[in-house]
Amino acid sequence: WMVLEIPSDEFRYNYLHRYSVIVHETFHVYQISLSKDNMQPKWFSEGGAKAIEEMYTQQYYGRSDFRSGSTEVSASVISNPGLFEEYETSQQIDMNYGSSAFMVLALAKELQKQGISEARAFGMILKDFTLEKSKESDWHKAFTNIFKMTVSDFYQRLRPRRPRLDYR
Repeated sequence: WMVLEIPSDEFRYNYLHRYSVIVHETFHVYQISLSKDNMQPKWFSEGGAKAIEEMYTQQYYGRSDFRSGSTEVSASVISNPGLFEEYETSQQIDMNYGSSAFMVLALAKELQKQGISEARAFGMILKDFTLEKSKESDWHKAFTNIFKMTVSDFYQRLRPRRPRLDYR
C-alpha cells in the first residue's frame, strides 16, 4: 500500500522529489492510522498527500510544483470528477496526482466560502474527514457529515472552475 522508491538519478541530479516522496508516503501512513485503512476516495487520499508534499517543499526548499505550474490537471476533473474516486479509473489521467490535489484545494476554497478559515478548512480535510471515515463505512456519508454538503454537490461546484493549479 505504500511505495517509497527513490531512484538514484534523483540524487545524481538533485531532484527535490527525493525528499518530497518521503513526506507524501509518511502522510499516507498518518491517513491509514486515522481512517483504519479506509483510503477512499482516491482523489482525497492522494490529493491530501500531494498538497502536504507541496507545502513541505515550498516551506523548506522554496519550490513547489504548484507554484511552477508544472503539475498537470486533467480536464476530466471538471467534466467527470467521479473518475478520480478509484485508482483504476484515474491512473492515466491523474499523473503525479495533480487532479486529485486540485480537488482537495477546491474543497478548501469551498469551505472558505462558507466562512471557515483556511487553517480550519485544511484541518477538516486532512484530519477530520479521515477520522470520520473510521466511524462511517460509506465515505460519502462521512463527507456529508464533515463538510455539510454531498459529494454530488461538491462535484457540481467544481464545474465553474478552471482545471489548473497555478499559484504564481
